[in-house]
Amino acid sequence: RVYEASGMYSIEAVKQATNTVKIDRTVPTTSDDYGAKNDVWQNADQTIILTPADPAPSSGFAWTKYCTDAVNNCDPTSGTTYTVPVVINTAGTSYFRYASQDNADNLQTTVSKTVKIDKTVPAVSSITAPAGGSYKKGTVTITATASDNVGGSGIAKVEFYAGAEKIGEDTTASYSLDWNTTGLNGGYSLTAVAIDLAGNTTTSGAVVIHVDNTAPTVTIVLAGGFAVNANQMAFSPNGDTIMDSIGIDVAFSESVDYSI
Repeated sequence: RVYEASGMYSIEAVKQATNTVKIDRTVPTTSDDYGAKNDVWQNADQTIILTPADPAPSSGFAWTKYCTDAVNNCDPTSGTTYTVPVVINTAGTSYFRYASQDNADNLQTTVSKTVKIDKTVPAVSSITAPAGGSYKKGTVTITATASDNVGGSGIAKVEFYAGAEKIGEDTTASYSLDWNTTGLNGGYSLTAVAIDLAGNTTTSGAVVIHVDNTAPTVTIVLAGGFAVNANQMAFSPNGDTIMDSIGIDVAFSESVDYSI
């Protein structure tokens, strides 16, 4: 500014001040590593890792907090400050909820993850048919029962085994399998393995059956002379045409239920 007084001039400098204003309207975007396991049954304690993030222009983090409950409504703003990975070991269904807030007071919308833990094996698995010691051939129907513990994850499927070989499975109760034994012979140990939704297993007691797909053979031993054609056998030990009495022994290659 310039001032005139008695022909003299003076100059006065004007001071200016600059203030920097920082604006952050973007909420934090903290994320977790639990995506694939969310709402899926697991059979071990679960660890969840959070990765705090605040998009530019960032005012910086004020905090990241979390809480857990059984009804999915706890408020993470009054929960625990996140510093290390969180381990959850509660059996059944629980909820892990978290959020972050930056230094501009932008608050992330609460994120909720469903944690399901079942570390208990199914309660029951048993084969109900066929009966142990029975003889079978062709297609053999195997049936089994299976149930999970109260509050468990539920039965996912039942697998059927003949010895160490898996021969099939069923995902729907009542559990059964039609086993094609064509070409098989001998004793077989049958078991059923119940598997719950968390992957826990229970194996039934073994049921041993006998598979026999080979027809018995018959050996006929005749005492005396005989002749055979396509339709009949004629016995005449002395060679004449008069019917004679004769002894016949019939031998089977294995035990049979009946013969004609």
